[in-house]
Amino acid sequence: MESSSNLLIAPLSRLDKKTGKEAHFSQRQRQAIRRNGIFSMEKKGVELYYELYGEGKKKVIFVCGLGDPMDDWRRTVLSLLMHEEFEICLFNNRGVRESKFRNVRLTTSQMASDVVELAKFLGWEKINICGFSMGGFIVTELICLKPDLLESAIIVGGSSGRFFPSSYMFKNVSKMLLSRNEEDAREILYKTKISDYHLEHPHPEFGGETGLEFIKRPLSELPFPEDRPPIHTLFAHCLACWTHYVSLERLNEAKKKIDYPILVIHGTDDKIVPFSHGEYIAKHLDAQFYPFHNCGHIVFIEETEKFNDLVTRFFLNLPLPSNEKSIDKLSSFATSQSSSSS
Repeated sequence: MESSSNLLIAPLSRLDKKTGKEAHFSQRQRQAIRRNGIFSMEKKGVELYYELYGEGKKKVIFVCGLGDPMDDWRRTVLSLLMHEEFEICLFNNRGVRESKFRNVRLTTSQMASDVVELAKFLGWEKINICGFSMGGFIVTELICLKPDLLESAIIVGGSSGRFFPSSYMFKNVSKMLLSRNEEDAREILYKTKISDYHLEHPHPEFGGETGLEFIKRPLSELPFPEDRPPIHTLFAHCLACWTHYVSLERLNEAKKKIDYPILVIHGTDDKIVPFSHGEYIAKHLDAQFYPFHNCGHIVFIEETEKFNDLVTRFFLNLPLPSNEKSIDKLSSFATSQSSSSS
């Protein structure tokens, strides 16, 4: 790690707010930061806060979900850093914490171009990329926008588009945004993100507690952000997700240029982005598909060890662990979309 005098200190104060077991992870993350800074795209009116970890030859960028900060990837980054092959970039999307943007309509295509510009700024000619939720939408756009930039790609809980929230999700998100009680808002949010199975059953990833017991701990002990993004950021990100669409024609055109592996990961019980959307992307990009059974939207929290092992193996070009419950038959959505989309 570089001397602390070479780092922007103010953004790192967030890592001192965690307690208990989570403090152990957050301090390991802080110690691993080699460089951080603000990447400014003046013509776009955009500033992106980023952090670099490791000094390996294999360059990896992680892309966050809707309104989420980079620390969502904490455990995965620490797992990858056990291997000297990696140099990793985390960044906050437009409007999250130190990252700024003009108050204009956002699209996933714009945010995919942010990744292209960030890689260029870092001097990275080829990247490996992993995106979750809205980050998965952005990676799907990036595959079509700049396929020659990529060495490999992982899409977690993603979609090619025509994505509209279910009434269940819309109701819960509305309750969360209107809630004045942080604990109530957090419980609503993570009841939506975590599968019913993991909410109800004790799990080693939750210290032997059920998911519902786990999310009721003090926030400082949890792998979740201490703050909520501004309302205008949430609305801008929501609009980007709801208008996101990568047509079958674009997917087919991108597939002709793809000469690198793609992995699609999706929870079978995802309440936010239906499982069928992951199947659809995997089918039309000829990607490897890895379902996480009994998991919801945040598979990297629900099955941390399994997820980190899978990502590490994929980026190191090692054989993936077998999944005895792999899905052989595509859902009706994935099948029907292939004949109706364009």
